[in-house]
Amino acid sequence: MSDAFAELLKQVADDCGVTPEEVYREIEAAMAAAMASPDPAVQAIWKDFPCAGAQPTPEEMIAFLSQIVLIEQLCRDAAEQQRPLLH
Repeated sequence: MSDAFAELLKQVADDCGVTPEEVYREIEAAMAAAMASPDPAVQAIWKDFPCAGAQPTPEEMIAFLSQIVLIEQLCRDAAEQQRPLLH
């Protein structure tokens, strides 16, 4: 586990009044529930999820979601820069 991810878990744990281990287990439980979905579209997403092992770790999940948020923000920022300003 990277130092940055461990610090993130600690921050969330402190905010929620639990331990970092509990935060990690809750992320694992949420991922397990999502992966158990019988929906073929959901299963296709998990099948193609970029991870080192058979299934993603919480650290891989958070890193992936962070990248998606960053890309979406960059796209919004670029689109806003191209809009003419109305007065």
